[in-house]
Parts: sequence; C-alpha cells; structure tokens
Amino acid sequence: MKKLLLSVVCLAIAVAASAQKLELTAGAYSGLFKYSGASSASSAMMLVSRGHFNSEYTNSPYGNKFGVGYGLSAQAQLVSKGGFIVGVQTAFEQLRSKVDINEIVIYNPISSGPGNPMAADGSTAIKNTVINLNPHLGYRIPISKIKLDILAGTDIGFITDAREKGSAKTDDGTTYKTNVDRKTISTDFRLRFGLAAHLNKFSLNASYAHGLRNYMEGYVGGTNEAYSRVVRVGLGYRLL
Repeated sequence: MKKLLLSVVCLAIAVAASAQKLELTAGAYSGLFKYSGASSASSAMMLVSRGHFNSEYTNSPYGNKFGVGYGLSAQAQLVSKGGFIVGVQTAFEQLRSKVDINEIVIYNPISSGPGNPMAADGSTAIKNTVINLNPHLGYRIPISKIKLDILAGTDIGFITDAREKGSAKTDDGTTYKTNVDRKTISTDFRLRFGLAAHLNKFSLNASYAHGLRNYMEGYVGGTNEAYSRVVRVGLGYRLL
C-alpha cells in the first residue's frame, strides 16, 4: 500500500511538471453493488422474534445479487502532453446489495421457540452510505473526435452508515420488515479499473471495483467472508 501511494505521488509530480491541462469534472452515476465470498447468498430467511424484545432480521443479509444505488462525484485530473493522466475523484454514494427472502420464521425464545417456516416473497438490501476517494492513473487515446481514457486506481470508501432494510410478504398477506444496523467496518479498500469516453465537454464512464476488505472480519464461528463488488456507469460534465 505504501509503495503504491509513493508511486502515485511520484507519477503525479512527473505529470504535473509536464502537464498540458487541468480538468475538473462533475458527474452522476448508477452504482450496482453486491457481496461476494463464502457468506454471501442469493436467498435467505427472515427471522421475527416475539417476546420481551421484538426484533426482525435477515439471517444471511449479505446478498450476492446486484442492487441499484447512485453516486455524485467531483473529479480533478492532470493530463500531460503525452497523454498520461493522474487524478483523484471524490464521491458521495449509496450502494445497495440484494438478497431474496423466501421464508419467514416467527419464534418466541421464552415460550414456544421457533415456529414452522412460512413461504414468503420479498428481498433484503444492505444500504451502505459511503464517502469514496478514488486516486487514479491512466492514459488517454484520441480516437477521431472522441478521447478515450484507460484508468486504474483504488477506491478508499469511508462508510458512514450501513443498514439492513428488508420487506417480505407471506401467503396470508402479512408483510414483515427489517431495519437493522449492519455497520461492521468503517473503511473499504478496492482495486478499480475503468474507461471514460469524452466528446466535447461530456463524458460517458464505466468502472469495476473489486473489494479486498472483509465486511465480516471479527465474526466468530464458521466461515465469515463478504467482500464488495461495485460496477459504476455514469455521465460527466467538464467544468474546466
């Protein structure tokens, strides 16, 4: 990590010394987010507790189906005469995973214990609110009137909130909902690769980020692994 940051700084200095121009861009994008790893799941059960303390939660909330979120970004990058790029993007984003709910179990831990599973239809999402920092390097290729940027860098995601929000309905028409704090880590780290095509002041961009931080680190018992995967597609407008 230290070697990577040092390399970025050295290249930034080199590009700045020969920079042709500074570009400032504002953007918006859709973020497709899911979890990967042994603890991620495509379907899960919702547990509803009745007794002294009522609670509802999803037993496997780390969904491996893409949920749809959004982001707003601001980016600054230097482009050298030779086409080399060094820049940084900062963004506010809400990223949502998805897991299907196909069963609900109601139980009273004091008296009757767990009841029989009931068929249900619904889904649960973990909504992560993130301030994201994306330092990146790249190279610009001119193609007719379009300029194509090939970019590689990292995501440093500062997670301000992570909350499970679920809703499922049983065959008798009863709807059950969850609202649970699921924040386990404060910072996610991802490797990120992307493309950006520029035409005049507008740009179309797409990227993939591969998370390296385990969202279930510190959990005890069994295999606990859940890593983020993010696909972003968006539009940008160059201000400078």
